[in-house]
Amino acid sequence: MSSRSAGVFLVAAALLFWLAWWLMPAVGITDTREIFEHVAAEAGRVRASVIVQLVSAACWAPAAIGIARLPAASAHPSLVAGAVLLAIGAMGSAADAVLHLLAVEMVAPGIDRAAMIPVMERMQGPNLALLGPLIAALFAGTLVLAIGAGRAGLLPRRIFWPLVASALPALTLGGGLALLAVVAASQVWLGVALARSPRP
Repeated sequence: MSSRSAGVFLVAAALLFWLAWWLMPAVGITDTREIFEHVAAEAGRVRASVIVQLVSAACWAPAAIGIARLPAASAHPSLVAGAVLLAIGAMGSAADAVLHLLAVEMVAPGIDRAAMIPVMERMQGPNLALLGPLIAALFAGTLVLAIGAGRAGLLPRRIFWPLVASALPALTLGGGLALLAVVAASQVWLGVALARSPRP
């Protein structure tokens, strides 16, 4: 796995991840009945989002392996740590996609939607605690990779400060999609830097 290949996979994973969430209707809604209404009305779009999100998660795997094997990784452990967190986050993203697919099946024709409400409430409530740490690893991995890439000279050394500084305004002004755009953009930036790096 060359650094260029790792960069291409990282760019693809980040862009597809944001696209998956752009396709998802009603991002941020937590009320189960309202979720069901949106999913039922746009089941095809949700299913497309699931497919894109799974492909994104698959692209993160070779990207993480390639980053961990960079020549600079031996001197900068934060690159390895970021790659590991990114791989964990990819598993969380894939699991999250399956949860979205489950929602599609819960509102399919012939399914008693009222009977599915308690199930979805548990999936969106207590059971989400199982998935939360995996999803958090994706965001943590992005930040750690930014730090490691700065220390290794792959990106401007203080790139993680703009990343942190832009996250809160993005979430406040633009909501979840804007925050995800910041995360995706930082990964794309690193991926492009890796893809352009000369072969060892």
